[in-house]
Amino acid sequence: MGLNGPSLGSLNDVLWHYTVTFTNRTTDVFDEIVIFYSTRNGSIKMVREEAVRPNDRRVFDLGECRDMVEYNLGVFIGTTMVVRFPATGSMNRQLASQINSTDHFLCEDSWYIE
Repeated sequence: MGLNGPSLGSLNDVLWHYTVTFTNRTTDVFDEIVIFYSTRNGSIKMVREEAVRPNDRRVFDLGECRDMVEYNLGVFIGTTMVVRFPATGSMNRQLASQINSTDHFLCEDSWYIE
């Protein structure tokens, strides 16, 4: 295991949690941030945060890293989704590392809107 999390070869050997950090760098208040994610056993789960103000940072825990398969993050003002991560398809470890070149940790993704 690396200093900041597990390597690909050790994902099944640790109980590290997969987290998604979201930062609001806009002047808007987001009424809700929602993440739907799937696990290895086929379950679909949801986590959410409300009233995400400018400069707020929220950390979402998606459970054990070895069990998290993919996720979708939606940002809402009222009932309107104003942003979706990713824009199409679903986010996974490999895609997160391709989109965000500073993403070096297999069990942690960081996103922001400005």
